[in-house]
Amino acid sequence: MLSTPEYAFRKRKKVATVFRGKKTVWADREEAKNYILEEMMTAEGEDYDRYEAIYLQLIHGMSNCIDD
Repeated sequence: MLSTPEYAFRKRKKVATVFRGKKTVWADREEAKNYILEEMMTAEGEDYDRYEAIYLQLIHGMSNCIDD
């Protein structure tokens, strides 16, 4: 068992995404997820795969999400 409860840790809301070399810093993770999901739904081919990679990283809680 942890000596410090999990809820005592500060959750990072700030997140950075990199799409085709352009870095965007978001103040809120949910805002970033919504934007990436919307772009993913309208993208095709390689761009879809890039947005999907970023979206999966956002879901898993990563603070720096890249399209590789």
